[in-house]
Amino acid sequence: MFVASRRVLGALLCSVLLAALVPVSPALATGGALQNSTAPSSEYIVILKNSASLAAKVNKETSLGNDVNDVFASKVKGFVAELDAADVRRLQKDSQ
Repeated sequence: MFVASRRVLGALLCSVLLAALVPVSPALATGGALQNSTAPSSEYIVILKNSASLAAKVNKETSLGNDVNDVFASKVKGFVAELDAADVRRLQKDSQ
């Protein structure tokens, strides 16, 4: 029974977090820095849909000059990267 509950919780977590950008910095949680295009980069957790290519997304971010600090794929696909406001807006529009 406990395993089933973990699976349900995991599925719920995945559905809530799909394509979500979660600011790591509490200052960005208010959204104030997102309105200023000259704001410095901050670390974000980027969660991808299961159908997305994690390697392709990580390669794109590094090719754009963004530091990717961690990559994870066991429960959900995603990565931690230093992003500025323009990168955050671009990723929020990404369907994956």
